[in-house]
Amino acid sequence: KDLEYTPDAAEFKLNKSLRGSTTEKKAGRHPLTQSKPRSLVPYTQIHLAKDPFEKAMDLIQKAEILSQQEEESAHFSDGSDDSLLARRRELQKQHEDQKRRSKVFQ
Repeated sequence: KDLEYTPDAAEFKLNKSLRGSTTEKKAGRHPLTQSKPRSLVPYTQIHLAKDPFEKAMDLIQKAEILSQQEEESAHFSDGSDDSLLARRRELQKQHEDQKRRSKVFQ
């Protein structure tokens, strides 16, 4: 069992904080709400590993959605979308970094 899966320290602490103290665990109920705790989703299901290409594709989609939103909002705005432009520049920079990283992996 020990060889199958050993969580790292940070994950262990996180899960421990979610579970509560040992006395609460024995009772099987949350101290404040007195309700039975829901079973935690396994860590591996929450954090499914994505390869760099998938990450890049996600970033591209996000950037496209944001640019569409900006175009739509540009019709109604009075030229006060400096924050949007800054956000878009930031996203483009992230996207370029992501492209560079994915090239390194290939």
